Amino acid sequence: MNSEEIKKISLRIRENRVQLKLSREEMGKLLNLHPIEAIAMDDGNFPNLNGDHVLLASRFLRMDYRRLLFDEWAGERNAVLDLLRNNPGLSRFDRMAIQEFVQMAENKRSLETRLEIPIRETMRYFFDPPASNQDALDQASYAAAKERERLGIGAQPLNVFRLLSLVGVNIFRRKLEDPRISSLFFRHPSAGICVLVNKVDDHYRERYSAAHEYAHALLDPALTIHFSRLGAGADRQEQRANIFAGHLLIPPAAFEGIDPSLLSEPERLIALCKELGERFLVNGMVILLRLLELNWLQQDRIPALMGLPELRAPLHPPFDPVLPFRLPERKKKSFQPLLDRGISWDYMALVVRGFREGVLSRAKMGEMLMTSQRDAFGLAQEVGLL
Repeated sequence: MNSEEIKKISLRIRENRVQLKLSREEMGKLLNLHPIEAIAMDDGNFPNLNGDHVLLASRFLRMDYRRLLFDEWAGERNAVLDLLRNNPGLSRFDRMAIQEFVQMAENKRSLETRLEIPIRETMRYFFDPPASNQDALDQASYAAAKERERLGIGAQPLNVFRLLSLVGVNIFRRKLEDPRISSLFFRHPSAGICVLVNKVDDHYRERYSAAHEYAHALLDPALTIHFSRLGAGADRQEQRANIFAGHLLIPPAAFEGIDPSLLSEPERLIALCKELGERFLVNGMVILLRLLELNWLQQDRIPALMGLPELRAPLHPPFDPVLPFRLPERKKKSFQPLLDRGISWDYMALVVRGFREGVLSRAKMGEMLMTSQRDAFGLAQEVGLL
């Protein structure tokens, strides 16, 4: 590398280091540099920078090394930097979690290409921006109904995580430090639509968040980056996404045969919310909002109902949406450390397939699973993927 290339790469390392809130001293230690060398590298004046330094830096920064090396990767590099740069309130932990999420999405799309797996393009519905609340309702309800019809779901309950994966969305779930973040939507220049759902205590909220971000994928083609946060104000674009999520998770057919006059009795209303909530795996609040849309419920009754424990999600979900339905408990326990890092069963199965078919080395398999090659190989055997 000549001096100009060294300076360019060094400054890219620094830019990513700063966005991940790593200090210059920490970066130097990670790269086994003397403090004076670390300062020189940070300023772009370290002539001994080599390929090993770049590979190590990319691993610590949780990114593809090509983003540091090549000008043609400027689109990916700048898009991910914008994701972090435009959200200054993110903690260091959450920044690293988001960086890992993006890296897994890139890994997934790269593996799908190399394994010649057909990549489904996400459907789009072209509407003008909603000019009124009625526009938001009409557009969202239409799109949700068409998606259920297009995908052959009918009026059945659905696993929205599985659905998004099947339609080409790179969806991952992991716990973030900031509980106000429900989910993140990111339109990656090469990996496509990426969704990160915050793993919270309320698994029904996770399903709703995933469906909400799916609305942005379908209805907002110009949207590149979006954080959904609890308590944030909702413009009509957000209202439309919320309505879509409710309609996708609970189709209109769920309310057929119900006599709305009986819902004036609190006991019957609560019983209906519990019944539909358990069937479609949604919070009572989602059902109340649907009843409000149908004019079966008055707005002034909502506040008294919101805090009722009967309408909350159960503490123990019936199944984990990112694991096989009948996976034995022993294997679930073995898989838990990967779940904590946001790795789903589908992602691990894809990585292991890449190894089995000779596309990945054992070391690369471990790197993509964010563990040692030995642990990755052993876990793949333990859960039955090898």
